[in-house]
Amino acid sequence: MTSNEIYAAYMHDRRQQNIERFTAERFPHLVRFTPMDATAEGIVAYAALAPGLEDQQITEQIRHFERLGRSFEWKIYAFDKPANLAALLKAHAFSAGEVEAFMVCSLAETPNVGRTIPAKWRIQPVLAKAGLNDIAAVQEQVWSRKFDWLVEQLLQTMERSPQKLSIYCAYAGDKPIGTGWTEFPEGSIFPEIHGGAVLSEWRGQGVYSELYNVRMAEARARGYNYLTVDATPMSRPILEKLGFQYVCHTIPMRRAVD
Repeated sequence: MTSNEIYAAYMHDRRQQNIERFTAERFPHLVRFTPMDATAEGIVAYAALAPGLEDQQITEQIRHFERLGRSFEWKIYAFDKPANLAALLKAHAFSAGEVEAFMVCSLAETPNVGRTIPAKWRIQPVLAKAGLNDIAAVQEQVWSRKFDWLVEQLLQTMERSPQKLSIYCAYAGDKPIGTGWTEFPEGSIFPEIHGGAVLSEWRGQGVYSELYNVRMAEARARGYNYLTVDATPMSRPILEKLGFQYVCHTIPMRRAVD
Protein backbone atom coordinates (compact mmCIF):
# COMPACT_ATOMS: atom_id res chain seq x y z
CA MET A 1 0.00 0.00 0.00
CA THR A 2 1.05 3.60 -0.56
CA SER A 3 1.58 5.94 2.40
CA ASN A 4 -1.77 7.61 1.66
CA GLU A 5 -3.56 4.25 1.63
CA ILE A 6 -1.89 3.11 4.84
CA TYR A 7 -2.82 6.29 6.66
CA ALA A 8 -6.41 6.19 5.35
CA ALA A 9 -6.79 2.63 6.65
CA TYR A 10 -5.16 3.54 9.97
CA MET A 11 -7.30 6.65 10.48
CA HIS A 12 -10.51 4.73 9.69
CA ASP A 13 -9.44 2.06 12.18
CA ARG A 14 -8.45 4.47 14.93
CA ARG A 15 -11.54 6.67 14.60
CA GLN A 16 -13.60 3.67 15.73
CA GLN A 17 -11.43 2.92 18.78
CA ASN A 18 -12.04 3.87 22.38
CA ILE A 19 -9.35 4.74 24.92
CA GLU A 20 -9.51 3.26 28.40
CA ARG A 21 -11.03 5.77 30.86
CA PHE A 22 -11.80 8.35 28.14
CA THR A 23 -15.09 9.44 26.58
CA ALA A 24 -14.85 9.45 22.78
CA GLU A 25 -16.75 11.95 20.63
CA ARG A 26 -16.53 11.36 16.88
CA PHE A 27 -17.25 14.33 14.64
CA PRO A 28 -16.87 14.47 10.85
CA HIS A 29 -13.90 16.84 11.25
CA LEU A 30 -12.05 15.23 14.21
CA VAL A 31 -12.24 12.84 17.16
CA ARG A 32 -12.13 14.17 20.74
CA PHE A 33 -11.23 12.08 23.78
CA THR A 34 -12.14 13.52 27.17
CA PRO A 35 -10.53 11.82 30.20
CA MET A 36 -12.62 10.54 33.07
CA ASP A 37 -9.68 10.88 35.49
CA ALA A 38 -9.25 14.37 36.90
CA THR A 39 -5.47 14.44 36.41
CA ALA A 40 -5.37 13.18 32.81
CA GLU A 41 -5.14 15.35 29.72
CA GLY A 42 -7.52 15.34 26.76
CA ILE A 43 -6.71 14.29 23.21
CA VAL A 44 -7.83 15.55 19.81
CA ALA A 45 -6.81 13.77 16.59
CA TYR A 46 -7.60 12.79 12.97
CA ALA A 47 -8.50 16.29 11.84
CA ALA A 48 -10.17 17.25 8.56
CA LEU A 49 -11.34 20.75 9.44
CA ALA A 50 -13.95 22.39 7.23
CA PRO A 51 -12.56 25.07 4.89
CA GLY A 52 -13.36 28.52 6.24
CA LEU A 53 -14.30 27.12 9.68
CA GLU A 54 -10.83 26.16 10.89
CA ASP A 55 -10.51 28.80 13.62
CA GLN A 56 -14.05 28.16 14.84
CA GLN A 57 -13.51 24.41 15.07
CA ILE A 58 -10.18 24.86 16.86
CA THR A 59 -11.77 27.29 19.31
CA GLU A 60 -14.56 24.79 20.04
CA GLN A 61 -11.98 22.27 21.27
CA ILE A 62 -10.20 24.86 23.39
CA ARG A 63 -13.45 25.95 25.05
CA HIS A 64 -14.49 22.35 25.68
CA PHE A 65 -11.36 21.57 27.66
CA GLU A 66 -11.22 24.99 29.31
CA ARG A 67 -14.70 24.38 30.76
CA LEU A 68 -13.29 21.20 32.31
CA GLY A 69 -10.07 22.86 33.46
CA ARG A 70 -7.99 20.40 31.41
CA SER A 71 -4.92 20.69 29.25
CA PHE A 72 -5.03 18.65 26.06
CA GLU A 73 -2.92 17.40 23.18
CA TRP A 74 -3.87 17.83 19.54
CA LYS A 75 -2.02 15.17 17.59
CA ILE A 76 -1.32 16.18 14.01
CA TYR A 77 -0.54 13.77 11.17
CA ALA A 78 0.90 15.16 7.92
CA PHE A 79 -2.21 14.02 6.04
CA ASP A 80 -4.53 16.02 8.30
CA LYS A 81 -6.39 19.01 6.90
CA PRO A 82 -5.70 21.84 6.53
CA ALA A 83 -2.04 21.44 5.61
CA ASN A 84 -1.11 24.42 7.81
CA LEU A 85 -2.87 23.03 10.90
CA ALA A 86 0.28 23.26 13.04
CA ALA A 87 0.61 26.97 12.31
CA LEU A 88 -3.06 27.56 13.09
CA LEU A 89 -2.73 25.78 16.42
CA LYS A 90 0.39 27.77 17.32
CA ALA A 91 -1.64 30.92 16.71
CA HIS A 92 -4.06 29.60 19.34
CA ALA A 93 -1.30 29.20 21.96
CA PHE A 94 -0.47 25.54 21.34
CA SER A 95 3.15 24.48 21.79
CA ALA A 96 4.72 21.86 19.53
CA GLY A 97 6.48 18.77 20.82
CA GLU A 98 9.15 16.77 19.02
CA VAL A 99 8.30 15.76 15.46
CA GLU A 100 8.04 11.97 15.16
CA ALA A 101 7.71 9.52 12.27
CA PHE A 102 4.52 7.50 11.98
CA MET A 103 5.67 4.11 10.68
CA VAL A 104 4.04 0.76 9.83
CA CYS A 105 5.56 -2.71 9.59
CA SER A 106 3.98 -5.53 7.57
CA LEU A 107 4.50 -8.63 9.70
CA ALA A 108 3.79 -10.89 6.74
CA GLU A 109 6.74 -9.41 4.87
CA THR A 110 9.18 -8.95 7.76
CA PRO A 111 10.85 -12.01 9.28
CA ASN A 112 11.95 -12.23 12.87
CA VAL A 113 15.51 -11.06 13.36
CA GLY A 114 17.44 -14.12 14.38
CA ARG A 115 19.98 -13.37 17.10
CA THR A 116 21.59 -14.91 20.15
CA ILE A 117 21.00 -12.93 23.34
CA PRO A 118 24.24 -12.57 25.30
CA ALA A 119 24.31 -13.86 28.86
CA LYS A 120 24.95 -10.38 30.26
CA TRP A 121 21.35 -9.24 29.66
CA ARG A 122 17.89 -10.76 29.29
CA ILE A 123 14.33 -9.73 28.40
CA GLN A 124 11.28 -10.69 30.44
CA PRO A 125 7.58 -9.81 30.42
CA VAL A 126 6.29 -7.38 33.04
CA LEU A 127 3.36 -8.82 34.97
CA ALA A 128 3.31 -6.84 38.22
CA LYS A 129 3.65 -3.28 39.53
CA ALA A 130 7.27 -3.80 40.58
CA GLY A 131 8.18 -4.30 36.95
CA LEU A 132 6.26 -1.16 35.99
CA ASN A 133 8.45 0.81 38.41
CA ASP A 134 11.45 -0.54 36.49
CA ILE A 135 9.83 0.60 33.22
CA ALA A 136 9.37 4.12 34.59
CA ALA A 137 12.95 4.18 35.93
CA VAL A 138 14.38 3.48 32.47
CA GLN A 139 12.12 6.06 30.81
CA GLU A 140 13.14 8.71 33.33
CA GLN A 141 16.85 8.07 32.78
CA VAL A 142 16.53 8.06 28.98
CA TRP A 143 14.36 11.18 28.67
CA SER A 144 15.58 13.08 31.77
CA ARG A 145 12.10 13.82 33.07
CA LYS A 146 9.64 12.33 35.54
CA PHE A 147 7.19 9.60 34.55
CA ASP A 148 5.12 9.39 37.72
CA TRP A 149 1.91 9.02 35.71
CA LEU A 150 3.17 6.12 33.61
CA VAL A 151 3.06 3.41 36.29
CA GLU A 152 -0.55 4.13 37.18
CA GLN A 153 -1.65 4.37 33.55
CA LEU A 154 -0.08 1.04 32.59
CA LEU A 155 -1.26 -0.61 35.82
CA GLN A 156 -4.88 0.38 35.21
CA THR A 157 -4.86 -1.18 31.76
CA MET A 158 -2.98 -4.25 33.01
CA GLU A 159 -5.62 -4.84 35.70
CA ARG A 160 -8.75 -3.95 33.71
CA SER A 161 -7.89 -5.20 30.22
CA PRO A 162 -4.72 -7.31 30.32
CA GLN A 163 -5.30 -8.58 26.78
CA LYS A 164 -4.85 -5.03 25.47
CA LEU A 165 -1.32 -4.57 26.77
CA SER A 166 1.96 -6.48 26.65
CA ILE A 167 5.04 -5.07 28.41
CA TYR A 168 8.69 -6.14 28.34
CA CYS A 169 11.75 -5.01 30.25
CA ALA A 170 15.40 -5.82 29.57
CA TYR A 171 17.65 -6.48 32.57
CA ALA A 172 21.35 -6.75 33.23
CA GLY A 173 21.32 -8.70 36.46
CA ASP A 174 18.69 -6.89 38.53
CA LYS A 175 19.19 -3.56 36.77
CA PRO A 176 16.51 -2.53 34.23
CA ILE A 177 18.25 -1.34 31.06
CA GLY A 178 15.56 -1.24 28.35
CA THR A 179 11.80 -1.12 27.85
CA GLY A 180 9.08 -1.65 25.28
CA TRP A 181 5.37 -2.39 25.28
CA THR A 182 2.56 -3.03 22.79
CA GLU A 183 -1.03 -1.86 22.89
CA PHE A 184 -3.64 -4.09 21.24
CA PRO A 185 -6.80 -1.94 20.90
CA GLU A 186 -9.93 -4.06 20.87
CA GLY A 187 -11.18 -4.64 17.33
CA SER A 188 -8.19 -2.94 15.74
CA ILE A 189 -5.96 -4.39 13.03
CA PHE A 190 -3.12 -2.02 14.03
CA PRO A 191 -1.42 -2.85 17.35
CA GLU A 192 0.96 -0.08 18.35
CA ILE A 193 4.38 -0.34 19.99
CA HIS A 194 5.49 2.22 22.58
CA GLY A 195 8.23 2.96 25.03
CA GLY A 196 11.20 1.59 23.11
CA ALA A 197 14.13 2.89 25.15
CA VAL A 198 17.57 1.65 26.20
CA LEU A 199 20.02 3.19 28.67
CA SER A 200 22.86 4.94 26.84
CA GLU A 201 25.60 2.60 28.11
CA TRP A 202 23.71 -0.42 26.73
CA ARG A 203 22.99 0.89 23.25
CA GLY A 204 24.54 -0.80 20.24
CA GLN A 205 24.38 -4.24 21.88
CA GLY A 206 21.13 -5.49 20.37
CA VAL A 207 18.84 -4.68 23.30
CA TYR A 208 16.55 -2.33 21.34
CA SER A 209 16.30 -4.72 18.39
CA GLU A 210 15.47 -7.69 20.59
CA LEU A 211 12.80 -5.74 22.48
CA TYR A 212 11.27 -5.06 19.10
CA ASN A 213 11.75 -8.65 17.99
CA VAL A 214 9.82 -10.16 20.91
CA ARG A 215 6.96 -7.72 20.38
CA MET A 216 6.83 -8.45 16.67
CA ALA A 217 6.78 -12.20 17.35
CA GLU A 218 3.94 -11.80 19.85
CA ALA A 219 1.84 -9.67 17.49
CA ARG A 220 2.32 -12.23 14.73
CA ALA A 221 1.40 -15.06 17.12
CA ARG A 222 -1.80 -13.19 18.00
CA GLY A 223 -2.71 -13.13 14.31
CA TYR A 224 -1.93 -9.52 13.43
CA ASN A 225 -0.50 -8.42 10.08
CA TYR A 226 0.80 -4.99 11.08
CA LEU A 227 2.61 -3.06 13.79
CA THR A 228 2.61 0.72 14.05
CA VAL A 229 4.83 3.16 15.92
CA ASP A 230 5.49 6.86 16.40
CA ALA A 231 9.27 6.84 16.14
CA THR A 232 11.66 9.44 17.49
CA PRO A 233 14.47 10.64 15.21
CA MET A 234 16.83 8.39 17.19
CA SER A 235 14.66 5.29 16.71
CA ARG A 236 13.58 5.80 13.10
CA PRO A 237 16.75 4.50 11.34
CA ILE A 238 16.81 1.40 13.54
CA LEU A 239 13.15 0.65 12.83
CA GLU A 240 13.64 1.15 9.09
CA LYS A 241 16.36 -1.52 9.16
CA LEU A 242 13.92 -3.79 11.02
CA GLY A 243 11.27 -3.47 8.30
CA PHE A 244 9.17 -0.42 9.20
CA GLN A 245 7.91 1.84 6.41
CA TYR A 246 7.78 5.59 6.94
CA VAL A 247 4.23 6.86 6.38
CA CYS A 248 4.25 10.50 7.50
CA HIS A 249 5.42 12.81 10.23
CA THR A 250 3.32 13.48 13.30
CA ILE A 251 3.48 16.39 15.75
CA PRO A 252 2.03 16.53 19.27
CA MET A 253 0.60 20.01 19.88
CA ARG A 254 -0.22 20.76 23.50
CA ARG A 255 -2.35 23.50 24.99
CA ALA A 256 -1.99 23.99 28.74
CA VAL A 257 -4.97 24.97 30.84
CA ASP A 258 -4.95 28.68 31.83
